[in-house]
Amino acid sequence: MFPADLPQWLIVGIAVFMGACVGSFLNVVIYRWPRGLSVGEPKRSFCPECGTQLPFWLNLPILSWLLLRGRCYFCKAPIPARYVLVETVTMLLFLAVCLVFLPSLGWLGVAALWVFVSLLVVATGIDAEHFYIPDRINLGGLLIAFAFSALVPALHERDIWWQGLTQSLIGASCGYVLLWLVVFVGKLFFGRIEHDFREKPARLRIREGKSPEGGYDTVLINLGDQKYEWGEVFFRKWDRIEIEAEEVKLRYESEASDANGKREEIISVRQKNAALKQTGFTIFQDSLLIDGQRIQLADVSQVTVERLRYARIPREAMGYGDVKLVAMIGAFLGLESLLICLFVASISGALVGVIQKLLGEKLWGRQLPFGPYLAFGALVFLFFGEDLWRWYFTNVFQR
Repeated sequence: MFPADLPQWLIVGIAVFMGACVGSFLNVVIYRWPRGLSVGEPKRSFCPECGTQLPFWLNLPILSWLLLRGRCYFCKAPIPARYVLVETVTMLLFLAVCLVFLPSLGWLGVAALWVFVSLLVVATGIDAEHFYIPDRINLGGLLIAFAFSALVPALHERDIWWQGLTQSLIGASCGYVLLWLVVFVGKLFFGRIEHDFREKPARLRIREGKSPEGGYDTVLINLGDQKYEWGEVFFRKWDRIEIEAEEVKLRYESEASDANGKREEIISVRQKNAALKQTGFTIFQDSLLIDGQRIQLADVSQVTVERLRYARIPREAMGYGDVKLVAMIGAFLGLESLLICLFVASISGALVGVIQKLLGEKLWGRQLPFGPYLAFGALVFLFFGEDLWRWYFTNVFQR
């Protein structure tokens, strides 16, 4: 990649230049992927407000944002500080990785860790804004981790390619299983969230739609202002949504002689029993239970609940994107990274939550991203893992 005997100033220059340029590209990924936009088209960055594509002299990492004082050159709209923050953090991480690991891992090992920290930056940026981590980051990162672990077994303190790959596979597997168990147990004991709409009745709608993650077809649950994906709610066969509402409409599709060969029938629970002013019913993974009657969801094209009063739905202790992210971290850093990563992530997440609560922010029932804290825990292990383990065994374990 580069000669190993470069002078120190040139090594620093390479790391700073590479980090700033990659950080600029990561900003493109963080903005475009969740919005379903291509990273390659348009080729140049553009202002999100006026849509003007930026010439290269307005797209210099860090410098352009500072010289423009955080505003678009054309429309004067403010440019979020996130852009310069991502570029600066990526640059500093590239520099730190190069200075710490170049002597022991060489340039190929440094390149592997540059890819790793870049994936963490993208996961953090997307999860912080959109509350999910795309599979192309986690699963793509897994494949990259396996490849680098075989090419640079020293990443796992091994000498032979298959030993490095084995350590990577063990780290990924244990990371996935460990977080999967956390999700399972968390949902078993704390997996309910209640929505009370008695003061202001809302609407619930279940329909087919596009997932925000990659835009694939899925079933969406629109509950007032909240949106849930079917697979996020129904994790086990006994998961259920409990509803109290005034009216439930089921939309069927049946054969008819119209132009489309279909017609829709709407059945209202309230219309079936005029004296019924409020009904309680349950939504299961594959059926509805209304007034003791079970209706298969396979026969229904859409469910609409009008004047919703109350809903209790299952929820996860954390998203499955976090589970896959920990698997990717284990694949890059090995089994020994998992405990420190999770410990640091839990402590830092709890501290931020306490601070937010002290500042008066309403946290109950609000979705909070855990990916940024996992990424922080991974970085703590990457740079300080050996020192932390040494301190633990010296001062805690031996007592």
